[in-house]
Amino acid sequence: MAYFSVFRMAPTDRPLRLARLRRVRYKMVREPYMSKHKQQEAAVVQNTAAPKSEETPHPAAGIPKPMWAAFGIILLAGIILLSTREGRAQRAIAKAIGECQASVMKEENGLNDAFGIIQFKQNNQEVGKLLSLCESNSALALEIFRNAMDQGSQSAKLVAIHSAFFLASSGALQAVDFERLTARLDPGKETDKDIRKAAQRAIADLTVITDASPEAKEKCERTPAGIPGENASPHKIQTREEKPGGKAELAIRWSDPDLAYAWWAVMAKEGSWSSAKHRFTLPRGDGWQR
Repeated sequence: MAYFSVFRMAPTDRPLRLARLRRVRYKMVREPYMSKHKQQEAAVVQNTAAPKSEETPHPAAGIPKPMWAAFGIILLAGIILLSTREGRAQRAIAKAIGECQASVMKEENGLNDAFGIIQFKQNNQEVGKLLSLCESNSALALEIFRNAMDQGSQSAKLVAIHSAFFLASSGALQAVDFERLTARLDPGKETDKDIRKAAQRAIADLTVITDASPEAKEKCERTPAGIPGENASPHKIQTREEKPGGKAELAIRWSDPDLAYAWWAVMAKEGSWSSAKHRFTLPRGDGWQR
């Protein structure tokens, strides 16, 4: 039996053993290789689908604290400079116009266009800045005007008077500012001849007679009585018809400051400062008073 058993199992047992051997070899060689290959593929897929993000440091990281303090000081200084820039500009312009050596052209006849024109020997650039401010920053220019008219030097007053027309054109000049100009005509308040001439010119440029009738023309050209001063030249008043916007109006000129002051003392009550025209207009809305 033993021999028969060995003999009978031999043909079939060998293939089985070979098959088993192949399976064992497959497990030992192929499966580890396939497993490793699959792991590599999985790692590639994972890295592709969700790449690992590296944390980017904040731009401010690493800046020393003393440098932060320096930045804060620089920022504070910039804020202070910006907040005080307007005040510094005002003081600089006020100082410049007070030292510009302003004067009026040598023209004695107030009926001529050159009368009362102001000229400057120094600081022309700063004077130009003031005139530019009348449009770009009229509030600041108006403050400079008022300070100069109230407490400025002769040159400062002349420049301020010169800027009055530009302030009116920008809509900043008010009735109280026009009164500052008329006060410079009063010989009891102002003795400087150049300032009185400049004020006369500015007042003439800012006065409009809305009634252009012959009767109004005759009334406005009438020489008032009691003219102060000792002006030997004949006093004369001249009106000129103008048509801004197509409507006839009258502009007025006086031959000298004494005549202008006397005329103003009589005729000022006939008109008022117009916030619409930014001019002193005559007559009032209800017509001439007399």
